[in-house]
Parts: sequence; C-alpha cells; structure tokens
Amino acid sequence: RYLVEAGIKASLTCPLRAMGHPVGFLFFSSCQADVYREAHVDLFTQIAGQVSIILEKARLYQEIAELNHLKDRLLSVTAHDLRSPLAFLKGYLDLLREGDMGELNPAQSEAVEKMRSTCRTMLALINDLLSLNAIASGQVRMNPRLEDPRLLLQECAAIGAMLATRKKMQLVLEAPDELPMVVCDRDRLAQALNNLVSNAIKFSHPGTTVKIRAGTDQGAIWFEVADQGVGIPEDEMGGLFSFVHRPSVRPTGGETSTGLGLPMVRRILEAHGGSVRASSAPGQGSTFTLRLPLEGGVQPGVRLE
Repeated sequence: RYLVEAGIKASLTCPLRAMGHPVGFLFFSSCQADVYREAHVDLFTQIAGQVSIILEKARLYQEIAELNHLKDRLLSVTAHDLRSPLAFLKGYLDLLREGDMGELNPAQSEAVEKMRSTCRTMLALINDLLSLNAIASGQVRMNPRLEDPRLLLQECAAIGAMLATRKKMQLVLEAPDELPMVVCDRDRLAQALNNLVSNAIKFSHPGTTVKIRAGTDQGAIWFEVADQGVGIPEDEMGGLFSFVHRPSVRPTGGETSTGLGLPMVRRILEAHGGSVRASSAPGQGSTFTLRLPLEGGVQPGVRLE
C-alpha cells in the first residue's frame, strides 16, 4: 500500500548477510516502471555485499572494544590484587634480611635473597602492566609545562649514577651548558629517560660506561643514552618497541627486565609529537635517541594512549 501511494512502480530488494545469517536488506525503488536491468541487479548486489561487510566489521569492532574494556578491567583488578600481597611478602623478607627477626645462617640468607629477587621481578612486572594498561585505556593525561631540560638531565643522571655505582660502572652526562626550554610533561619524559638509562645499565657489564648526551638541531631537542653493553641482534631491531616483543638478550647482572619499558617510551615520545630510535650491534652496545620538537609538540590534556 505504501509503495502504491508513494508512486513506486519498480523495486529491487537485496538481502544483507553477515556470518552467513540475514541481518537486513537494502531496498531500491523507482517511480518509473520496468527500469531495472541485469546490470542494475549486479550493481545493487555488489553494493549490498559491501554494506554487509561494513556492518559485520562494525559489529566485530564493537565486540573487540567490549572485550578490550573487559580485558583492561580484569588486568587492573588482577594486578592490584597481586601487588598488595607481594608488597606485604617483600616487606617481611626485608625484615628477615636485615636481621630484625633473628640472625640468619648463610643458607637462609641466600634463600631469602632469592625470594626477594623474585618478589622484585613480580612487582616490576605488575607495575609495568598497570602503567601500560593505564596508557592503553587513555587514563593518563599529559600535563605539559615549560621545563629546563638541564635540570631533568641532571636528576636522571643522579639516579642513574647510583645504579651504575652498585654495578661498578660509570655514568657520564655530556650536555651543553645551555639548552633551550622545552614544553613537555616532565614526569613522563623523566620516566622515558630513566627507563633508557636503567636498561643501559642492566644490559652492560661492570667496568663499562653509560653516557647521557643532549643537544639541539633542526628545531628539535634530542636526548641520547649510549652504552657499551651486550647489544641487540639485528633481527630484533624491527620489533624493539612493540608490546609483543620479547628480547633474547638478558641483563648481565641478573636484574629484573619485563620487556615492557621500551613500548612505554615510544608511547610517551609519540604523545609529545616526538620520536625514539635505536641503533645497536651485538657486543658493541646500544644507543637510544629521543627527539622532541621545540615548538608544536604535546598539548595540554592530551591522553597518553
């Protein structure tokens, strides 16, 4: 009745299917009689096929988004539930190690130290997972301000020097006396630099040197962390900043390494409108370079994701 009242004299109906099941239809109509030919049928069938694909992709994207949200929620809850008892356990192990609960014999001290090391590894992994989860879910907002990069470098070098001293290594800061102020999220940029310095120390042998350098060129400020460590195999360089990458090389002193730090560094630099790159060769050390634009980089309120 509606078609007659609307003056429709010819029509084509094309079914829409997804995963082999009907999900709707497309209706083509004309006020002229006998206008549709075989070519129209072929064309409309192709259009219906493309629309079906688009609808199915939209459904899949929605399902993936819901699953990702569920995954993020489960990861966050699980990580928090694991971190609390681990921190509690590590606290008591620290008391045992310091002798606050009685003197330990050598065998007991060795066992406690192994347990403390395992706790540190687990806590580091959980903290990295929580950081990645917060970044991936867009919970971390950038808070950029005008900062003095010299102060940032000095603080990073001070922290790195303590780690290097424990491993009988040297850490050297090589930077100009003056560097231009840069707009950045200080905490996040410090996190990226500290991660690179920590990695450089972890994957280097005692007696070697880690250098932190900085400078400017082509409208950007750059920071460089170079070590004399074990290096990275050539076939692993391409996936170095991927979340799924698992490096084959291990820390030289048995330190903790979750493999999640470099993906976070990449996310932080990209949120600043910058970049990170690496150069390395097995047995010849590695160099990581961060570049930030001096103008037009990170904007206030941008989510780190």
